This record gives sequence, structure tokens and C-alpha cells, in this order.
Amino acid sequence: MATKRDYYDVLGVAKDAQPEEVKRAYRKKAKEFHPDTLHARFPELSEDALKAKIASAEESFKEISEAYEVLADQDKRARYDRFGHAGAGFEGGFEWSQFSHRSDLEDLFGGATSDMFGGSLFDILFGGSSRGPRRGGPSRGQHLQVHHELTLQEAAQGKQVTIEYQRHSPCRACGGTRGAPGKPPVPCATCSGTGQQQRVLAQGGLRMVQTIPCQSCRGQGEVLTNPCPTCRGAGQQQETKKLQVPIPPGIEGQTRVRISGEGEPGARGGPPGDLYVLVLVTADPRFHREGPHLLTVVEVPFPTMVLGGEVEVPTLDGVANVTLAAATQPGTRLRLRGKGMPVLQGRGTGDLLVEVQVQVPEHLNREQKAALKAFAHTLVSTEEGDDAQGSKGRGFFDRFARPSGVQDE
Repeated sequence: MATKRDYYDVLGVAKDAQPEEVKRAYRKKAKEFHPDTLHARFPELSEDALKAKIASAEESFKEISEAYEVLADQDKRARYDRFGHAGAGFEGGFEWSQFSHRSDLEDLFGGATSDMFGGSLFDILFGGSSRGPRRGGPSRGQHLQVHHELTLQEAAQGKQVTIEYQRHSPCRACGGTRGAPGKPPVPCATCSGTGQQQRVLAQGGLRMVQTIPCQSCRGQGEVLTNPCPTCRGAGQQQETKKLQVPIPPGIEGQTRVRISGEGEPGARGGPPGDLYVLVLVTADPRFHREGPHLLTVVEVPFPTMVLGGEVEVPTLDGVANVTLAAATQPGTRLRLRGKGMPVLQGRGTGDLLVEVQVQVPEHLNREQKAALKAFAHTLVSTEEGDDAQGSKGRGFFDRFARPSGVQDE
């Protein structure tokens, strides 16, 4: 799988670039891959070579649009700067249904892109003839994606979260017709309402016919004689919507929760798209997560490691008291069953593994140092006695026959 390029490198901007710089860079690169530009720049190419050139441009256009989708949005850009491509929300691959800046393309190319999000980029921008006319039938609305951050404890418990996002709804002034009252769009006379026309390419003695978007109506198949003054002919207006979304217990970071039918409205009576909530789980310094299991490291005073006793262990529920046996070895892991994360959409709960380490005091007073030296002297005496029995060189903890590893509590 190819490694994704850095979004800043894709658009050719610095990491501290201002929003207007990002927009200018995107518009410049978008023009570079417009089909009309390609046809004009490479008139000598054969049909197959031109198709290959267009296919390459399609991939480039998609790449710069993915980068722009992230860098043009303050929240998405902040997540990308923090988490890299994992924070962008396109782990399954960028789709045109996730592009939310179509007005920028409409300003740049006109109405030819206004229907792009119901189909492939090749169909709309690059005049693909193999898929047939784009006009006439209903098309599904684009999907939307928002993100929501949870703490590890919230992810364990599950939560009902409030999501607020922007989406489009039919213009209330024109009812979605795009025309002023009493002035709906009329079929394009050039393409008879199909949204396509034929372009003849000649090379040598060969004549080739290519289907491209109609230049008169920009592929819409209809012409506005009097656009709606409220929506300026878009047929839609932006609205802010709030939803209550249930987040299931045990959810992991980078998981998407799908809410059916809450995306953008469909075109010409088509169904609406879906809303995806990308859940990000913030790191908890106390725990390392491995699926449903958690790992925590607890530093225990040296005397407690030697003599045994109770220690406090952090859990998602608060604090648990765990009894250590005498001569517990550093690195020993204790298992607290059922103290981990709930199994997502399953039964049961993971475990909490507690790794025990020795807490070494940083400052000792004179009395403590003297006592420690006396203790160390007794160890030397013990080692000399052990040597007579062939056990010289063992450490203090090794004298206790207690195995290390994972132990159940």
C-alpha cells in the first residue's frame, strides 16, 4: 500500500500557511487538472493516451482535494497536525462524498461540478462516456463526517454525545428548484437536457468521438434563466443541525459511528447521505490499552516489595487495593480480571494488568543511609554464607523462590 504524501507537500504550502494561502494553492492546482486544460495542452495525443492522461489527472485532483478538505478546516487541520493521517479520518480512503468544499469548485469551474458528489470524478469533471448520461435520475446525497473526542473512561462507559454540524437543506425560497419563483430551470437547447455533447478528435486519418460535459450548461442538462436570489441558483442553503448520538461502551479510537440518512440531501429526489462520527480517544497517562485489556505500571517502595503488603492500584473505577506477596520481583505483572475495557459489541470485560516496579527514593537522610548500609552489609555476609553452599552471586530477590510473570489476583 502506497504511503500517503504529507498534505502540506501535496498543496505546496508551509505548515504555518494561512487559510487564504491554502485556498489559493488549491485553486491553482485544481486548474492545472481541469479537462479543458488537458485537451488544449495535449491536442496531439491519441485517444488512449489522452484517456491515460485524464486518469492520471483524476488521481492528482483527488489527492489535492483530500489535502484541501483537511487543511481548509481548522479542526481537521489541528487533528492532522497532532495525529498525522490517522487524525484526518480517511483511513478507508478519501471519497468525493466526504468533500465539503464544493462551493469552491463551483466558483472555479461553474455548475459542472455541482453534481460531482453523487458520482465519480471521472464522470463529472472528465466526461467519461462509458457510464452514460449523468442527468435524469435521482442521486444519493454526499456523506458527511465529524469528529468527537472522548476520554478513556468515557470510552469505557459509553456516552450519549451531542453532535453539532453543518449540512445543506433545500432552499426554502425556491424549494430546491434553483430558480426564482415562477422561473424554474429549462432544458438546455444545446444538449437537449442530457448534459453531454460529442467532441470530435482528429489525428492523421483517424477521427475519434469523445463524450464531454455540455459546455453550454456545464453538464447540468438545464439552464437557469433567473436564478433564485436567496440561494443564488444552488437550490440549497446551509443549516446547523444537532443530533444525539449514542457511543457504545468499549469503543476504540479511530472508530466511525454511522448515522443513516443524516448527511447531505439527495439530488432530484435521491436519498440523503449518511453522517459518520469519527471517535477519537485521548491518551490516559495511567494506562496503555491493548484491545479490551489495560496495562498500568505501579511503583512500590522497596520494603513492601521485600516484606509484602498492600499497594494502591489505579483503575477506571477509582483505586483498588492489591496485596503483594513477600519478595515480589520487579517486572511482575498481576492480573485484575474484569477491570479493563468492555468488549465492544460483545460480552464481558477485559483485564487490568499491573506491572510492579521498585520505587527508588531520591533523597535519604543520614539515618536512612546508615540503616541501608547496615542492611547492605548483612547481604554481603549472607552471600559469603551462601558461597559455601555454591550459591554466590544471587541477588537478594533471587533468594526467594517466587516466580515472576502474570499472576491472578
